Amino acid sequence: MSFFGTNPIALGFLTGEDMPVIIDLSTSIIARGKIIAAAQQGSKIPEGWAIDESGRPTTDPESALTGSLLPLGGAKGSALALAVEITNWHPIWSSIWSLC
Repeated sequence: MSFFGTNPIALGFLTGEDMPVIIDLSTSIIARGKIIAAAQQGSKIPEGWAIDESGRPTTDPESALTGSLLPLGGAKGSALALAVEITNWHPIWSSIWSLC
């Protein structure tokens, strides 16, 4: 089964002041750790957080862990996740990132 990773994105911007603006996020709707915690506590997760191995929506954290987390922002989040996957996979980008 193919799926997007959580695709972390971190950006920093100088402001000319003492404190820069830092953005650190992933493109999944929720952190995987929240799913793991729900599984350990035996509680359900909200609908819309994950799908099971067959691609069906699930509120069972165990099924979510063998399936996939959903992207934030619906189609726009999926596009953002795809963009991050491509920039991290493509050989040209990989060679550029390795220089950083």
